[in-house]
Amino acid sequence: MNFYIYAKDQENVLLFENVVNMVIDREDSVYYSTESSRSHKELEAVKQTCNYSDGIIIYKLSALGATDAEIDAQLEWFVRQSIRLIICTIPSTYQYGIGQPMNKAVLATIRQSLYGTGGLPFREHRRSNAGRKKIAFPDNWEELYKEWEQKKISSKQFMEGTGLKKATFYNLLAEYRHCNS
Repeated sequence: MNFYIYAKDQENVLLFENVVNMVIDREDSVYYSTESSRSHKELEAVKQTCNYSDGIIIYKLSALGATDAEIDAQLEWFVRQSIRLIICTIPSTYQYGIGQPMNKAVLATIRQSLYGTGGLPFREHRRSNAGRKKIAFPDNWEELYKEWEQKKISSKQFMEGTGLKKATFYNLLAEYRHCNS
């Protein structure tokens, strides 16, 4: 069986240790993936590689999305695809065994709590209306970044080519470097 540990940048690997020791056998394969808290591309890649006998381990429910709707959609996918999801901060996802029927029932119950309580009780804070929406990388970002890195164009030309303002440009640049390092 394969297990994929999916963590956000700020999550320490040691947070997963107790759960991993309880759930994973010596003959199981373990893979570790991490990405920035604003991105979910790596999660999608991990989901695509999983099959019925595999499992994904996350530390907390908010790793699945920034909003309750995103988390609900992810939980629905795990229930539909019958992929095990183990959430370290929700012991019922692993304490009573990680068999598929039990895991599926627990995830369905978590999904139902979204609608029954008007939100997830597991979220530390709600992100509704908190700041601006994430700005996506412009379509021509990759090619301009390569030219800029090779010093073929200046930062000013890079900003003009993407149509970004200075602060937004440097914030996206830092995020891009962080995601690709």
